[in-house]
Amino acid sequence: MNAIYDIPKNATDTEAMWLLIDQVSRLMNRLQERELLRIGATPEKVTTLQLIHDLGEDAITAEIARYLCRKDQSITGMLNRMEQEGLVKRAPKHRGQPYTALALTDKGEEMRKKGQKVLSGLTKPMSAWARKEVINGLIGMRGGLTSMLHLDVLEPKSRSLSARED
Repeated sequence: MNAIYDIPKNATDTEAMWLLIDQVSRLMNRLQERELLRIGATPEKVTTLQLIHDLGEDAITAEIARYLCRKDQSITGMLNRMEQEGLVKRAPKHRGQPYTALALTDKGEEMRKKGQKVLSGLTKPMSAWARKEVINGLIGMRGGLTSMLHLDVLEPKSRSLSARED
């Protein structure tokens, strides 16, 4: 594929918005996959490593699943593979508690930093103002969608994901 189509001339605003969201999502994933493959990573791995980093001691499977809007079981499978690759380690959070705390290994931290550098480069064509506008628009859209699905949007337990130390 050497080209994509622009928005059809007769598309409504709603149709144009959904098409653009779909196109941008797919293009971002393709570009992320291509760029991250060079460091042996995937978008899912880098996002998960960043969440574990940002959540610190609150990093448990259920919290990762909530951020990624996925089921615990699918996150558990991914974490099992990441643990086998030496990217994360697990330990009982507290004696007698069923939760297992997640932490990055040195290898996982290295991949997280390299991955974030790659991903931050993908948004450089946008101004800071434009990034904020997109974020605000998506937050509003997420609010409407979660309301229709009867889901709550919870405040993060840990520091903001936008306050990254790199």
